[in-house]
Amino acid sequence: MAVAGTGSEPLAARPPAAELAPGAADVTVRPEGAADVTVRLLGPIEVVGPAGPALLVGARQRGLVALLALNAGAVVPQARLVDALWGEDPPRTAVRSLHSHVSRVRQALQTCGLGDVVRTREPGYVLTLDRGRIDVHRFEAAVRAAAAGDPVPHLRAALALWRGEALADGEPAGWAAAEVQRLHEARLTAVEDLWEAEIAAGRHAAAVGELERELVAHPARERLVGLLMLALYRSGRHADALDRYERLRVRLADELGVDPGPELRRLHTAILRQDPGLAAA
Repeated sequence: MAVAGTGSEPLAARPPAAELAPGAADVTVRPEGAADVTVRLLGPIEVVGPAGPALLVGARQRGLVALLALNAGAVVPQARLVDALWGEDPPRTAVRSLHSHVSRVRQALQTCGLGDVVRTREPGYVLTLDRGRIDVHRFEAAVRAAAAGDPVPHLRAALALWRGEALADGEPAGWAAAEVQRLHEARLTAVEDLWEAEIAAGRHAAAVGELERELVAHPARERLVGLLMLALYRSGRHADALDRYERLRVRLADELGVDPGPELRRLHTAILRQDPGLAAA
């Protein structure tokens, strides 16, 4: 995306602090008291440093921190930051405004004890905080660990990091809005993986309430419905399991003109037949 002002603005107009020479390596900063450093993006955007919370004023300052933290350790070009903060039709002053927001974010992070963790590096900026102090990266690491070992503790740890909608008060646009959708999909998949593992371990009664709560927000999510049907069936609630299928079938027919997918139809048939293969191990 072409950004108004990028080609004509003199280099001196850029924030002078914390610049890196072209080609210089980005060094992860571990400030004194780094154990207290946390960047939270899975909900309202927050940064807490050794000296306390950072004061981030306005959606664009919070959004800027989020965009850099999502890509911690990697340079985010100015054009991509403008796209994510202002959308497809940025004002002509967007680049100059971005520089102003960068300066204020740097001041806020320094005040909370993080030091010079936002560096200027062509063609944009890089956040040099350890990814382990950022909840998004912790979440993704825990999900990867769940795939490699005992899933339940890792998935519970991953999901405990969520406090609401991702980047809730950052007003993301462009690619950042797509990233938010990706994170929400990753969270839903983690919820489904968790309760699939819990049901397999015999905790179907506990799964019922949690799956019903998720379905309030995602009533047409077939995998959630299938897990709830299985949990209800194994809890002795065969009629309720069949009713859940029928409710989804009617919704899909009315809203989209389609039937449930083949996997859910097979589960429905197995419940009707009271297939012994559906019993808990």
